[in-house]
Amino acid sequence: MNASDALYAEECGADALGFVMQPQSKRYIEDFNSIVADLSNVEARKVAVMGSYSEDKVARMPAGFFTDVQAILPLQPIVTIPVFRPRPGSDIQLAVEETKGLETVLLDPFSEGAEGGTGHTLDWGWAKEFVEAFAGKVILAGGLNQGNVAEAIKQVQPWGVDACSGTESAPGIKDRAKIKGFIGAAKGW
Repeated sequence: MNASDALYAEECGADALGFVMQPQSKRYIEDFNSIVADLSNVEARKVAVMGSYSEDKVARMPAGFFTDVQAILPLQPIVTIPVFRPRPGSDIQLAVEETKGLETVLLDPFSEGAEGGTGHTLDWGWAKEFVEAFAGKVILAGGLNQGNVAEAIKQVQPWGVDACSGTESAPGIKDRAKIKGFIGAAKGW
């Protein structure tokens, strides 16, 4: 997400903004430090989306800019929003046990060889059971867009929702109509 899209998303009512810090991603921002100044007054939570955790990635992050870091399990000390990617048919109790003790988890569907942004949806029935069994906050991700996010919220009742490909016209290219539509549908506007 570039600075202009981030400002627009906040204007539309986004509570959090994700910035991809994974160099292998089509959504990676090469010179992130160049947009930090443009976003200094943004009040929405700023989330560093890392894929796999690494000390090198943390060292490259602008000091004091991010409010949260999202990365794939296993947990590391700096990670505040771990991503849990259950395989289809995963046992709910095993999933709850694996995430036990976490305050917040982002649920994103497993996809071989990908770390999110695939447009695939999670089984919402499974996600609902997980939300009911998990002691913390659950953020639902995976294939959410303006056409399905309201129903996903109704069925799963997560603490929050996350979108990537559902707000893009192509990988890494945000679509303002989709951003506005997604936020409006998620908030019931």
